[in-house]
Amino acid sequence: MKIINMLTPKNKKAEHKEENNKTSKGRRYFRIGALFLFIAIIAGAFLLWRAFQNPAIGVIKTTSETALPTETAKITFDRFEGKYFSFHHTSDYSVREHKDVNVSGGVILESDFLATSSINSKKIAITVEDMIGRRMEDSANYNLRKINPKKYREEKFSAGGSDGIAFTAITSDVYEKVIFFFRQDYLAEISLIGPQLSDDSMDRELDDIAGSIQWKK
Repeated sequence: MKIINMLTPKNKKAEHKEENNKTSKGRRYFRIGALFLFIAIIAGAFLLWRAFQNPAIGVIKTTSETALPTETAKITFDRFEGKYFSFHHTSDYSVREHKDVNVSGGVILESDFLATSSINSKKIAITVEDMIGRRMEDSANYNLRKINPKKYREEKFSAGGSDGIAFTAITSDVYEKVIFFFRQDYLAEISLIGPQLSDDSMDRELDDIAGSIQWKK
């Protein structure tokens, strides 16, 4: 019985030490696991932050939409009635000046001036000259442009069965184009002046005016 009593404390001490070792190891494993979990959380948060900092990468798809048809503003026309010819023009023009010149010995037979009332006003000028015994070069307006090829581009013009010569200003800040029609004993001059637009709408307008000419004499 004495021998048993002597060995029992030792066994209890060894058992207690073993339990302490197990507890210490468990705590150490727990700490290591917690450390790895903390590192994983920090790394995940960092990668998520980096993902939001980079622009999204993907395929951009575009779709075309057909615009709904809108009601086109109706354009109305009036007709200018001169002494020697007439032509149509948009209704936003009005006659500002008319001279029916019939002075003996004068070469200017008629002059007219039409203009729009908009801020960027457009102007139509008409002149009719008497050409009996005269040549084209005798017309001051024609000759002024003919002898200045650096300022005016010359080209042949034909519209509505009438042939003529056109001069377009090439050094001006505004649009200016003049057409000269020679008909029997008359020289008719029609010019359009207005804003210098990026498209050819001014050319089309002048072509339309010239193509609608109807001669009276």
